[in-house]
Amino acid sequence: MSGGHFNYYQDRIPEIAESIKREIRRSEDGFECYPAREDHTPPFRSGDSDWVFASSTDDKKYRIPQKNIIDRYPKFYGEDNNGVPIFDKPENYNNYPPEILEIFKEGVRKLKEAAVYTQRIDWYLSGDDGEETLIERLKEDLDEVKQEITELENNNWNIGVAEQYDDEG
Repeated sequence: MSGGHFNYYQDRIPEIAESIKREIRRSEDGFECYPAREDHTPPFRSGDSDWVFASSTDDKKYRIPQKNIIDRYPKFYGEDNNGVPIFDKPENYNNYPPEILEIFKEGVRKLKEAAVYTQRIDWYLSGDDGEETLIERLKEDLDEVKQEITELENNNWNIGVAEQYDDEG
């Protein structure tokens, strides 16, 4: 059956951690990577890159300025309500002070651990795992979380961003 004791509410915990992680990335880099494709047709204006962003609200495509290509990946500030990409930093955009960012990072650490504990306890209470399996899998999963957090800290909380676009290319 694979769990169900908590009505699968534990699946929301990683989503919350990812949302906080996006806020950290946006504040520390000022940008976030957004899905875009390379387009090698000649750019229309000087200063444009080979990257094109397709709006999520219509079929329009926008050439990404070269200034928004950082470490080979397009980064900008999302879309406005009309699906137009925002290339220049809006005033007061996610400009969190360092002490708040540290609270966010600690929250991500604890949420990731809470997600593991909740999932493992759910499977135990649902009869999917026995005592030995609970202990063994809990240790394995917590070791994976510790490794993931270490990688995030070593890479300014940007693990997964570049790989997302490498897979699309």
